[in-house]
Amino acid sequence: MRDLQDPSSITAVEGHAQRRCCLVQCATPPAEKRRCAVSANRNKLLFAIPYLCIMRFREALIQCAVAAGVAGMLSQMLVLRLNPEIELTASGALIGLLLGVSWGIACATLPLLPFAFLVARMRPTHERPQAWVVPELVFGVCFVAAVVNRLNASVHPFFLSSRGRRLIDQDGVAWLVVGILVLVCGMWLRDRQIRGFARIALTALAFVLPIVRVTFEPTPPQRVAAIEARPIGRPSRTLVVLGVEGLDSGVLLSAASDSRFPVIAGLMNRGTWGLLQPHRPYLRRSIWTTVATGSYPRRHGVKSRWAWSVPYLGEPLRLLPWMSWGSKGFVPWQLGARIEPPVARYPALWQRLDASEEPSRVLAWPGLWSPLAGIETRLGDPAETRMRTDFLASLAGILGRLEQEQREVLKQCVEWDIAALEEARRSVAEGEKNIWIHLRSLAMVRQDFEPMDARDVNERALLQLVLEIIDDGIGRILVDSPSGLLLAVTSPYGMVPPGPGERFRRLLGLGDQWRASAEDCPDGVLLLAGDGVTAGKRFSQVALADVAPTLCYLLGLPVAQYMEGRVILDAVEPSFVAEHPLRVTG
Repeated sequence: MRDLQDPSSITAVEGHAQRRCCLVQCATPPAEKRRCAVSANRNKLLFAIPYLCIMRFREALIQCAVAAGVAGMLSQMLVLRLNPEIELTASGALIGLLLGVSWGIACATLPLLPFAFLVARMRPTHERPQAWVVPELVFGVCFVAAVVNRLNASVHPFFLSSRGRRLIDQDGVAWLVVGILVLVCGMWLRDRQIRGFARIALTALAFVLPIVRVTFEPTPPQRVAAIEARPIGRPSRTLVVLGVEGLDSGVLLSAASDSRFPVIAGLMNRGTWGLLQPHRPYLRRSIWTTVATGSYPRRHGVKSRWAWSVPYLGEPLRLLPWMSWGSKGFVPWQLGARIEPPVARYPALWQRLDASEEPSRVLAWPGLWSPLAGIETRLGDPAETRMRTDFLASLAGILGRLEQEQREVLKQCVEWDIAALEEARRSVAEGEKNIWIHLRSLAMVRQDFEPMDARDVNERALLQLVLEIIDDGIGRILVDSPSGLLLAVTSPYGMVPPGPGERFRRLLGLGDQWRASAEDCPDGVLLLAGDGVTAGKRFSQVALADVAPTLCYLLGLPVAQYMEGRVILDAVEPSFVAEHPLRVTG
């Protein structure tokens, strides 16, 4: 055998390999060769087309990236304005702005490209291939940022201080001024065909001016100290608060005019009711916390269901900018880990009563509460309740026509409400003087089965059945209640069907399917009945924070000083007002 190190041996081996390769190629069918060639050409095109597009439109992409970076920086400034609890350091601000700029470039460069082409088409023909459209792009970005700032200042009046909202409004004006300045200067440079350093300086100005604005007008820190649940006094009578989610004036008035709901109709005749105006945007836990504490989110601290823990910030982000399509995109590169937000800083009314050695029974009241808040989330077996057999038969018949998943969810929700109403009746009969329960089956039914027209017979029957169950439960509570009971039926927001635009989005599959929703924050209702309450009167629209002070006053208790609401005097008899002067405590 020849030595493989011999040059002649190596040459022989190479020649053998070449001959073998030729034989393999000759043995390959022509169709297979064509497929291989097509596949190779396709792979080349996959890499060549993006490269050619980038090289062809690189000028436009660079200009769009500049404007997108400005957009990312302005969005992060709005996020920091909406969270005055954060004590921002220089390093944290710098990191946040850099991440915001990079996040804006990654997300907004391509969406800005059609706008850049549209602006370039408006230029003379000889200028179109290399049109400089940065001034128009920056102006468009600043205009949108001004609108977003104005929108968030208007929808967060109860989440921010007056100075904080004013700064956000002023920021919007400042961004609009920056956009106009860049547009005018850019058009002047372009008309005189000035290039090079002047255009670079103008582009840098779009980044520097907002930073200067925030540096010289920082967000005022907003540190609100937590308040302990101190004693407020012993109530003079029994209090029952029913939080019926999904109840509004339309449902209430229809129930009052229907003979199948005699208890609700009787309460409206013996008591008083009116509209409750929720604060926007729709943040469910925040709204229910406002009802229980009598203070607004800027003080009790419950703003959203989730908070975002960002590495370069010391405090979590409690509030993100509100947009109709969502707010998660304002967290750059999704660096924020979703966490449970801090609990309420102010105590609920039942916590003050607990501190006064008056035990409370609270069942599943929505909000963010500490483990010491005394909220129960487990009930007994609904089968042990004294529910009417005709209700059970009707419920089983209607649920049998639904899909399996909907049937199980709705069945559990209705059973919870039945058990909660029975638990409230039992607590009142045993002498407990402070009961708060939350009922959600009405909202669940309206969300998925709101009757939209006369053909929705099953949906209407299901809604009426849930109202009958609630009406019957309230009646059982009143039968076993002592004299002088104060009953409050409250729903901090109503529900309305989606508008034409929202229905079109649902048809396209953009969003969850629902028939009625509280997203638009329609008015809720408050119904009061008991001694001292004006009979058969409807009071004017009131705020959510007015509920807790009014309950304190009707119970003969002083109003806590931290409660921002007022007593609804239109709901109280003049004789009761004359005999019970208003008292305030810490």
